[in-house]
Amino acid sequence: MMFEQEVTKNSTVRRIRLYNLPLQISFLLIAAIFVVQISQPCSGSFRQLEQDRLHPQRLRHIPLAISSHVDYQRRRGVIDELQKMYEGTKLDTQYVQDTLEKGEKLLSQIDTIYNITMPKIELEEDTEASKKGITIVGDIHGNLPNMIHLFKMNGFPSLERPYIFNGDFTDKGPQGLECLLSLLLIKLYCNECIFLHVGNHETQSFYHKWFRSQIIEKYDEETYQFARKVLLQLPLGAIIDDRIFVVHAGIPTKEFNLEDLRHYKRGHDYDRESAEGMLFRGSVWIDPTEGDSSSEESSEGQESGDEEEDDDDRGWFTADHTETFLKRHSLEYIVRGHENFVKGFRYHHDGRVVTIHSNPTRPQDQGAYLNIYSNDRSMNVEQFSGMQFSSIDNHSKVDWRSL
Repeated sequence: MMFEQEVTKNSTVRRIRLYNLPLQISFLLIAAIFVVQISQPCSGSFRQLEQDRLHPQRLRHIPLAISSHVDYQRRRGVIDELQKMYEGTKLDTQYVQDTLEKGEKLLSQIDTIYNITMPKIELEEDTEASKKGITIVGDIHGNLPNMIHLFKMNGFPSLERPYIFNGDFTDKGPQGLECLLSLLLIKLYCNECIFLHVGNHETQSFYHKWFRSQIIEKYDEETYQFARKVLLQLPLGAIIDDRIFVVHAGIPTKEFNLEDLRHYKRGHDYDRESAEGMLFRGSVWIDPTEGDSSSEESSEGQESGDEEEDDDDRGWFTADHTETFLKRHSLEYIVRGHENFVKGFRYHHDGRVVTIHSNPTRPQDQGAYLNIYSNDRSMNVEQFSGMQFSSIDNHSKVDWRSL
């Protein structure tokens, strides 16, 4: 290959032929490295993501093994769509339906109860080691500002810190669909950065009521049907490092075995008459008995709206249930949501069960999330004050991309 350059000086034309193959190869390598860099997913906060969007040369290096998961344009597109929803902008109906359909297909490939491993610390001198781990989020209930506030405090979902949203991220709040779409967009952007579980508010007991009304008011019945199919594909729970069971509510029976539901075929409303359906329902509805729980006080009664369900949906699991279940599966802890406590969390059964609730319902209440760290396997409850907004018009006060 030859580069040919014309140089004119004093009306004299001289032709210079350069045959510098090593230099050409160097240029190609530099270009290739640049292309690889802008195709990498970036961990960290929304502020870091926006800086990456504006200044591609600042993108952080990550292992090339995951470079095919996402690209720079998709990351920028995700941020833009999240910002629109945060500001209350109605998204294009076809785009919403396409996102829901893709999310449904992705979720359908995951077992009903799946295994997940903690992010690994590759080097002892890894300066980011103390931040690596898994974050478990409790009920969000359609409160998009609270969800974004949580990301601002704890960082954007990444391969170094994946999130598990443990059910009830829809319903009650005004942005149930926006919360679902936000989580799906992040998962489609980086599949292993975020995991979603079914809660009782993602079952037929609730989604055909307020959630359906929200979607039809903003979009149409067809969009609701797409969203409904997503909810029907949500996994039930996860096992972290063969140590921690994460499920929305708890242990449906003393004899409960994870294998009974691990390959439960989703995609349809659970059958209240079948054995599997009863176990599935119990796992998203049951509560631990309070006899040996901590002294934290619960918010007044059950969550508003839940009392409208039949008593048949309610149930309790005891410390004996917990001990039997953990021994049967060689596990140590159960992490759940479902109940709302003024401090955002509560321990049960001598600390072997913890409830995490991430949506404060009153100004004086707190929300919480659970961080599990890779470096020392510790579990730390992080509390926060809620971001309470009276209407979606107020959301424009905070720029998502500044978080």
